[in-house]
Amino acid sequence: MSRTLRTIVSVVLALVALFLAPAPSYWGQCNITEQKLHASDGGVGDQFGFASSLDGDQLAVGAQWDSDLGSKSGSVYLYEQSSGLWKQTVKLHASDGEWFDYFGSSVQLQGDCLFIAATNADSTVAVDSGAVYFFQKQGGVWKETQKLTASDGAVGDSFGSSISYHGNRLVVGAHEDIAGTVSFVGSVYVFELQGGVWIQTAKLVPNSSAPAGMFGYAVGLYDKTVVIGAPAGWYTPIVGSLSVFELQGDGTWLESAILAPSDGSPGNLFGRAVAFDGITIVAGSPWNNGKGAAYVFQKKAGIWTQIQKLTTSDGKVGDFFGNDIALDSKRMLIGDRDNAFSMGAAYLFMSVNDTWIEYKKFTASDGSSLDMYGISVDLDGSEALIGAYSDDDLGWQSGSAYTLSLASLCTQTNTLSVSSGGIQTFMLNAGFPHAFNSYLLLGSVSGMSPGLYIGGFTIPLNVDTYTFHTLISPNSPPLANSVGVLDSSGKATASFSLPAGSSPSLAGLTVHHAYVVLKLTPTLLELVHASNAVQLNLIP
Repeated sequence: MSRTLRTIVSVVLALVALFLAPAPSYWGQCNITEQKLHASDGGVGDQFGFASSLDGDQLAVGAQWDSDLGSKSGSVYLYEQSSGLWKQTVKLHASDGEWFDYFGSSVQLQGDCLFIAATNADSTVAVDSGAVYFFQKQGGVWKETQKLTASDGAVGDSFGSSISYHGNRLVVGAHEDIAGTVSFVGSVYVFELQGGVWIQTAKLVPNSSAPAGMFGYAVGLYDKTVVIGAPAGWYTPIVGSLSVFELQGDGTWLESAILAPSDGSPGNLFGRAVAFDGITIVAGSPWNNGKGAAYVFQKKAGIWTQIQKLTTSDGKVGDFFGNDIALDSKRMLIGDRDNAFSMGAAYLFMSVNDTWIEYKKFTASDGSSLDMYGISVDLDGSEALIGAYSDDDLGWQSGSAYTLSLASLCTQTNTLSVSSGGIQTFMLNAGFPHAFNSYLLLGSVSGMSPGLYIGGFTIPLNVDTYTFHTLISPNSPPLANSVGVLDSSGKATASFSLPAGSSPSLAGLTVHHAYVVLKLTPTLLELVHASNAVQLNLIP
């Protein structure tokens, strides 16, 4: 490979840059791409899309009322992305699944690990208490390796109603757990991976002085901090809350903060959804003012503080904005399942200057009332996943899910001939929040993964000699307009030029490019966006 690197660098340095013509017709290639997913064997009442999880080039969709192993036993479908298309690869069931288990009511996928909740499954200590099944991909095959249950589970706890996984730690909500004679108090269980086995290490319960009600309906975990939502009920005198727990040096968990919205009121369901990335907490309150809202918290001087309340530009009474939330770096996706007579919607927000701005509203291209598009949402890089569990394409509530490509870097071609030459034109579309910021296009001939993590972003390029060339010598062959300023819409164009009669040794090489957006502050140049990568294959 080192010889190949030297070859391409010597060639690209010798290229003559071509003038760049505007290419407005190419902007259509940067439009968001939607793909609709159905279960290969979907049918009436399956509720495919009730839960969903996205990780890189794979995703999981829960169908909690699928009835393969008995009425509403449940199932989960796995998909992988190939050549830009998502394809179903396998359907999973619990090894001991039976009727009314609701397997697939919650899912979380990360790498070769998959957690699937069955909130009504039996445990060794109680029937219908709930369970979480741990699957691992081994030799390319998903295998169930462990069933997790609460050590003190009881009938109707709904163990598994929420799950969050990070590192070697897992937290599981049981929002219907009973405390004494009081129903719907809730609890959260902490598991740690020890010797390849998940072991329950703690049970977290609400502080007696905190507003309680369905504690554990939503959870977020990052490293040694757990955020727990307790939204209470629709018509209760209780204002929802968030509890923040931190792991102490002695192995115990301390409730370090109880958070409430600045304008909270009973029945607003604050805490029904939670997203947490270690820096920012976002909590949904889908019945706020009858429309819904989301609240953003960050630590200020060591104290978790509300910094923003998010609502939609077109919110109407009857919406349910905030029923699910996904947070990925400077992007946030929030579901609104009841938008437009429950056709549903999802809203993309972007963080600019530490302020979240509504960027785009998504609806299903074929949506209809009662589909509940947005019941589940997930976001990973330039891909989004949105569930619509009440879609009826394959029968009443058969369900569907939609993938959206949010690519901010696009091109009109992915192949150039070294003998014929040509130009690959890049369309940069960072969006209006990044208007007039600087951009820099970078390249690599060593692939995209794992990429370079810097400033809270992953630049999907493996650093090599070509990367350094594009960094140190921007706007020089083979790239043109590779550094500049985005326009008032946050857009720009650039190009890669390959002259006819280039070295035959370049044939077979794959080149990737991605760009970053930089903002000049009084003290530094801040990285504020990293795009997806686009590929170029060099052929004879």
